[in-house]
Amino acid sequence: MGPEGLIKACGSLQSHMTSNASSISQKAALAALQSDQSALGEMIAEYKWRANRLRDGLLEIEGVSCAMPGGGFYLFPNVSRYVAAGGTTNELASALLSEERVAVVPGTAFGCDGHLRTSFACSRERIEEGIRRLQRFFAARDVS
Repeated sequence: MGPEGLIKACGSLQSHMTSNASSISQKAALAALQSDQSALGEMIAEYKWRANRLRDGLLEIEGVSCAMPGGGFYLFPNVSRYVAAGGTTNELASALLSEERVAVVPGTAFGCDGHLRTSFACSRERIEEGIRRLQRFFAARDVS
């Protein structure tokens, strides 16, 4: 709420600030692309290791399936076996956070209930700890 002229001016300013990449962002991207790329191979190898390790840990949980991502740093395991009858992955994600302190995003946020989005954009140590917690959480819910 405010004077109409001020609101219009703010709207115009907001549009120009958020609709396009700023000039400083463009220059930073150009500098990054023109700089030494030798570390990129190491980074890619590290993220492949993290993705593989987390996926392997998830696949050790009975009834969980998980494809490798085509890009990004997320896995999207199918945990539908552990979703209570009539429940959603929202409840499962909430319980996982509450009981094991592991944050995931429920698949319902992506229109795909029965899945959880997990990230491997963290250290190897955190991935190993996360795997232990995930395995403990799902073992306690064995639905054989």
